[in-house]
Amino acid sequence: MSYSSKRTDRLHKRRLYSEEGVPEYWIVDTEARNIERWRPGATNAEIVTQALAWQPVASLPALSIDLDELFHVVWTGLESGPR
Repeated sequence: MSYSSKRTDRLHKRRLYSEEGVPEYWIVDTEARNIERWRPGATNAEIVTQALAWQPVASLPALSIDLDELFHVVWTGLESGPR
């Protein structure tokens, strides 16, 4: 990712989405193998490195993403197999 893309994602898009009421903004960094999770009003990102859980509706089960598995697929194109 270029410097200008990183700057746009981390500053301009994040600010715009927050102003528009987007409840969460994720920046997936495949090189660092983490996700920056931004929420409105936050001054710093939550850096997620293991598992990301997202539950926009309390009455529904959360979506859980295993980041080790995700980045393994991203970098190798292969799934690790059944768990």
